Amino acid sequence: MTQRSTISIEAVPGPIVAAVVAALYFALAQYVIWLNDPVNAGSGYWPAAGVTLAALLLLPVRRWAWVLGAVVVAETVGGLVHDYPLAVSPWWAAGNAIEPLVSATLLRRLGRGAGRLSPLSDLLLLLAAGVVVGPLVGALIGGTGSSIVLDKAWTDTVAAWWVGDGLGVLVVVPLLLCLREPQVPHRKRLEGYALAACLVVVPLGAYKRWDAEWDLVLPYLLFPIILWAAIRFGIRGAAVAGFTLAAVTNLATALEFGPFHEPGKAGLSLTVLQLFLGLPLTVGLVVANVVTDVLNRTRAFEQQRSVADALQLAVLPEGMPVVPGFQLAARYAPAIDDATIHVGGDWYDAFELPSGAMALAVGDVGGHDLPAAVVMAQLRNGLRSLFMDNEDPASALASLDRQLAVTFDGLFATAISARLSGGEVTWSNAGHPPLLLAPADGSVRYLAGDPDPMLGIGEATYSVQTTHLEVGDVLIGFTDGLIEHRSWSLDDALDHLAELVKGAPTRDPETLCDLLLEGGLGGRPREDDVCVLVLRRTA
Repeated sequence: MTQRSTISIEAVPGPIVAAVVAALYFALAQYVIWLNDPVNAGSGYWPAAGVTLAALLLLPVRRWAWVLGAVVVAETVGGLVHDYPLAVSPWWAAGNAIEPLVSATLLRRLGRGAGRLSPLSDLLLLLAAGVVVGPLVGALIGGTGSSIVLDKAWTDTVAAWWVGDGLGVLVVVPLLLCLREPQVPHRKRLEGYALAACLVVVPLGAYKRWDAEWDLVLPYLLFPIILWAAIRFGIRGAAVAGFTLAAVTNLATALEFGPFHEPGKAGLSLTVLQLFLGLPLTVGLVVANVVTDVLNRTRAFEQQRSVADALQLAVLPEGMPVVPGFQLAARYAPAIDDATIHVGGDWYDAFELPSGAMALAVGDVGGHDLPAAVVMAQLRNGLRSLFMDNEDPASALASLDRQLAVTFDGLFATAISARLSGGEVTWSNAGHPPLLLAPADGSVRYLAGDPDPMLGIGEATYSVQTTHLEVGDVLIGFTDGLIEHRSWSLDDALDHLAELVKGAPTRDPETLCDLLLEGGLGGRPREDDVCVLVLRRTA
């Protein structure tokens, strides 16, 4: 499959590629030469270097020769136009051609080849290869030629070339690569216009000659602008803002405005200016990358959580069955933690059996994530099937225990299965918190018998217990998320839950469910999923 970065341009003929690159390179070079005297003062930033590297990154390798050839031609023609010594042109052409070749080759060898602005690891690789290593190689070649032919200080020449080409890459490459990034939403257009105005007005105001003190302070106004662009408009905003700020500040300095214009020290001041600009531009791209990554992760998490919530609701009953002489209500609530997906292994169920009796169940698979929900769904459906074949709660749990041990070796779950017929409740408990009985006389007590093993052992047997519900009696089943919290003991939690039910103003099952979810942990945040099932005999 063709890569997205080359879909629209890889079929362009080589001569056209060469013509376009040569024209852009030559135009940008002439603009910089108009700003400064590159031979005597240093060129400041060199955006043509960014055009070359961007072309190599966006085009397939078979077009690279056309791009590099165009650079050589543009450099040679530019030297002839400005009557530079012919002996230095080969050095400059070689430096400006080898420089992007080194950067692009490193990016293809070490990264994904197309020079990505995100994720952050790809951006840092682009900065290292394109802004540091490549320009350094070009500076060593071109700067050496300038030192030999033009009798310039080698260190100063190499430093000026390195910094100028590095900033040129930093300014232009993100601008061209960001065309692949999402466009600015329409709702942000007005803010975008305001940002564009600030990108022009603020630098011009900051670089106007005021007094010595303000001249040193005002240029730092560029930092909040680039951060504004990065945070609000992402990578595209940071790239466009960086290009605009570099163009405006270099123009202002060339017109003798601002603290970076020092008469008699043009070369040094231009190099310092590029170093100064490099910091906010780099910070802007990094911040934009981080913000974009956080937003993407947040959107993905919200989407996953929506799917998880839908899954959780899908495997739970849509509603409670109508049982003559009884009221039945149930609730599910996820752990209160915005950093986790709201789905887990807690479940409840209520359904009519072939005999006309009612089956009730509440259970919990360890964990509160998608795998736990998958196992929970299988256990719930399996228990339904087993109950339909054999209405004995103990037999149903024993069969479910064997199924879980075979299908999910090493995974355990707890559950209570119960059968309601008339006022008689028969149940078995597989390592689950006990049922809570609230008789009509206002007392409360837990129906705790001999502990039976959890599901997943594989060879467990379960005892059967029976109780009779009188009119007004309430029976409550719940999962451990209602009582477990790191800040108190299990005994204290069970006592608190019993007192909460005892002091409830009503025994209505719907109200009790809400009361238990809100106050079951004494105001503490839920650290686990919770299911509550409340049954009340009314006749």
